[in-house]
Amino acid sequence: MEILYTNAEYAEELLKIGRTQSTYYAWGAFGAPATVKYKNRYKVPMSLSPDTFLFDCSGFAYKALPWGFNCDSSRTYGGATYKKEGFEALETNNILALCSDVSTDFSNICVGEVLYMPSHVGIYIGNGRAIECTSKWTCGVLVSEVTNRKIATGNQYKRTWKKHGKLPFISYGLPEERPEVNYRKYIVKRGDALGKIAREHLGSFSRYDEIMRINGLTSTVIYPKQILWLPAGKENL
Repeated sequence: MEILYTNAEYAEELLKIGRTQSTYYAWGAFGAPATVKYKNRYKVPMSLSPDTFLFDCSGFAYKALPWGFNCDSSRTYGGATYKKEGFEALETNNILALCSDVSTDFSNICVGEVLYMPSHVGIYIGNGRAIECTSKWTCGVLVSEVTNRKIATGNQYKRTWKKHGKLPFISYGLPEERPEVNYRKYIVKRGDALGKIAREHLGSFSRYDEIMRINGLTSTVIYPKQILWLPAGKENL
């Protein structure tokens, strides 16, 4: 299976869908627009706007982007191709079988990994957060708190997941909490910002983007007690 995204890119693309598009949970869907045809097929409310995109949890987290979903409401599945060649059409409970480094230890999780519980999946986007499509709360795509990470995000939607693993079409950077050669741990303090950390520890405010890349961050928002990895010396990177 070919590599399509870095882990940060995949998380950002899913976040972009959640932030910019109207979505609705529909079992079996992976991006179909809510036209009359697909409202009937997926048994969703007829009141939905036709520019709403329909997903179930695996259709959003695993199938849509690899199959070509691009938010095109004029296309059958929003631009996606059903069972795109080279990418399996797995059911939710079988997705982890495709993953590497499957674990119940959430201290070493990377941005872009699949989060799993029986009959449900999401994607870890960093800073103790997941993005998922669910019927549990708002019946659509939303960001939730991953309670396994023990990072207070202030999010009202919270889940405790069972396992996580790395998808084969994503290249993964550093986990959030695993030491690596040439990197050092920094624990975020109250009042910190990425630019301030970059200026004080890397010598230049403009190097905050390096911190984002190293840690797989898709947002400049950081939280007290969050762990970041910094270059071991100013000469690195």
